Amino acid sequence: MRFGNGVIADLRSGDGRTLTFTVPSEISGYGYQPIGLGSYNVSVTNALGQTSNAVPFTITSIGGNTGPISITSVNGPTNLYTGQTGTWAIYVNSPSNTQLTSSVRWGDENYYGYAAAVPQTTYSSNSVTFSHTYQNPGTYTVTFTVTNQNGQQNSSSVTVNVSYRTYY
Repeated sequence: MRFGNGVIADLRSGDGRTLTFTVPSEISGYGYQPIGLGSYNVSVTNALGQTSNAVPFTITSIGGNTGPISITSVNGPTNLYTGQTGTWAIYVNSPSNTQLTSSVRWGDENYYGYAAAVPQTTYSSNSVTFSHTYQNPGTYTVTFTVTNQNGQQNSSSVTVNVSYRTYY
């Protein structure tokens, strides 16, 4: 079956008139093509090589809000002193090797209005690092988010306890 500029191979029709398939997150054909929201021309070629007319197939939503991307782990400090810089590494996986944007919210928005690092762009199976210095003691929830080019997201959070350093 032709789907947009790609092909979904090895589909079979039980009655020769209908075809059931699951829309993949990516297809092959003329290079890599991620599948996202939008319309795609679809046509079918039978065993005799005859091809149907192309009809539009529209994807209006993508299941869930987690998508095929994931944050496989987060490594970094869970305890810091005020004024001490912490560095966290997130390990990101995108099975379809799509471009990803990684961002973080540090959890200290109450002190500074908006506390987030500049988003970074990466590709699948990469590590991205972020650094931050807390100026006030407290317990903070740090939320890392990855978003692919189709708008699918996945997030992971860690808790960081920040205290004043005690000198004796």
